[in-house]
Amino acid sequence: MSRMAESELISYRWTLEQAERANDQSSVKKLTDIGPPPYTGNKWRSKFLTERRILGKHGGEYYRSKSGAFGVVLRNLVFSREYTMLDRINFFRGVLQSVSALYPELSRVNLFVQVPEVKIPVYFCLGRHDYEVPSVLSAKYFEALSAPRKQLVWFERSAHLPNTEEKDKFNEFMIKTVLPALPE
Repeated sequence: MSRMAESELISYRWTLEQAERANDQSSVKKLTDIGPPPYTGNKWRSKFLTERRILGKHGGEYYRSKSGAFGVVLRNLVFSREYTMLDRINFFRGVLQSVSALYPELSRVNLFVQVPEVKIPVYFCLGRHDYEVPSVLSAKYFEALSAPRKQLVWFERSAHLPNTEEKDKFNEFMIKTVLPALPE
């Protein structure tokens, strides 16, 4: 989320365009009813979640998915040995609470201005089809960001979750590129 306000607008426009292309009139109506971001007032969370549900339905969250990433995330949580039952419950609680707590502040974030430089190596793993946090804008921030070493890796068959959607490529990158670069 390099420039949150712009990111949300790109996301909304892409989602509306996909709904129109698919002749998904119900989603087009919902999106035009809520209008483009920024979302403010008492119903901002409902508008945000409506746009995200429709985005997921059109593959902008999980590539080529008609239902978004919820099923994949749920399946990973249920079958993971690392999580307790309480962890699983708290995961979803945390997602909803963090949206409520952070969205108003995040909507003011502009990393192009606030963080033009970092003093550490930077790796961006971007899903080519990510419109939840639009990768097109993330790539622009990557280009603008000054860092001692940086690398952008595109995941061509991924949207928002390349670590899950292309896990073999992601794991190989982490093991062969990131891990050896860590200080000892």
